[in-house]
Amino acid sequence: MFKVFSVDGTRLAERICQSLSIQYDRPLNDLMGEIKIDRFSDGEISPQFMESVRDQRVFLVASTIDPEKIITLLLTIDAAKRASASEVIAVIPYFGYSRQDRREGSRGAIGAKLMADIIQAAGADQLISIDLHSEQIQGFFDIPVNMIPGHIAFSKFIKDLPDDEYVICSPDAGGVKRANRFYHKFLLRFPETNFAMLSKLRDKPNSIERMDLIGEVEGRHVIIVDDMVDTAGTLTNAARILKENGAKRVTAIIAHGVLSGAGHERIQNSDQLDELVVTDSIEQVENPKIAVVSCAPALAAAINAIVSSVSMDLYLAKV
Repeated sequence: MFKVFSVDGTRLAERICQSLSIQYDRPLNDLMGEIKIDRFSDGEISPQFMESVRDQRVFLVASTIDPEKIITLLLTIDAAKRASASEVIAVIPYFGYSRQDRREGSRGAIGAKLMADIIQAAGADQLISIDLHSEQIQGFFDIPVNMIPGHIAFSKFIKDLPDDEYVICSPDAGGVKRANRFYHKFLLRFPETNFAMLSKLRDKPNSIERMDLIGEVEGRHVIIVDDMVDTAGTLTNAARILKENGAKRVTAIIAHGVLSGAGHERIQNSDQLDELVVTDSIEQVENPKIAVVSCAPALAAAINAIVSSVSMDLYLAKV
């Protein structure tokens, strides 16, 4: 007894239900619930379930990309609890404020911890997310956090890549662990894959003062791996340095395409970055240099594991 609801208005919840429909051999409308989001003239948001959720597991799908989506999700969690749902699982593919996982300066906020607190206070019983900015965010919650690693969401894309000489590149020291998971996945198909890293020095947020390459990329297809791309300044600079060091092609595989400000324009105008591949955790406007891979199968596998009370690793391994 479970239903999936789209809280942020995107089609991701529908794609998740399409995957679940095949697994459970149930019609789409039997899995996807209906919810109405009313807005008052002063901007207040009022969610309303259009069907009974009593004694059901409720999966609420919403990437917290902006303040409106955050408050909509919180209100919907509260509505589900008040409608007697047996369990409320927040499916947040892109977890907003995850970059604020530590205090900035001597008087800054820890945004990721505050987000964890308010999601729990609203009544969420579990969380599903994809490629959190840092794994320590899981410790900010007192409820189960099911994090799907980025390389799982891109499994099919990696399987379909042509034979080539690849280099997996981490854009900074903090992303080495994430890139290392991709590296081991690539080694299964491409045993000659190498590893490289870019060392960057920031002078302020969204600004890089210096970037250096550690590793050999001459004549190879370099895959930059990261959890999110925002203004794309770091990414396009990284692509430029890699090409200057002899890379024949540069592809970025990044879970969350935030792409705020001039992000899309930078991607499109970059002569050094050949392709950016992101998931549909955040809806994208059309851009000829951006390919979108659906994270719905990975999220469906996580939901299936929770509903079936089975280890999530077993289901994610099949994605």
